[in-house]
Amino acid sequence: MARPTGVGSMPEAPRTKGGSPSADSSSWAEHVMADWAPRVAQAPPGVPVGSLAVRGEAELGFQQLSELMHLPGVDVVGTLPPDIQLVTVCSAAVCAASAQAFVSFLASPRAAAAKLAHGMEPA
Repeated sequence: MARPTGVGSMPEAPRTKGGSPSADSSSWAEHVMADWAPRVAQAPPGVPVGSLAVRGEAELGFQQLSELMHLPGVDVVGTLPPDIQLVTVCSAAVCAASAQAFVSFLASPRAAAAKLAHGMEPA
């Protein structure tokens, strides 16, 4: 799967969704949410957001790319603009000496390709 390129900058985001091209970056979230707010739903625990869209229960979903990109029937159209993007930082704690090699591998450049293939970015 090709990595999604994103919807661009904040001013471009409303045009991508079909909103007003004159919306500025400071009002993008309010502009979009005012239009979608009556239809906002939260997926139940353990239910991927994308599965709601696949079943026709949602028109649009936001979730970590790594959790959406491999879900059958989901078309990822891109990432959110950097100004409103939420980044999840993962960390590890080594509790046993045997885990050190694995954690070191995950932090190494050798793991970069696997991270990218699953929608994550290397640090």
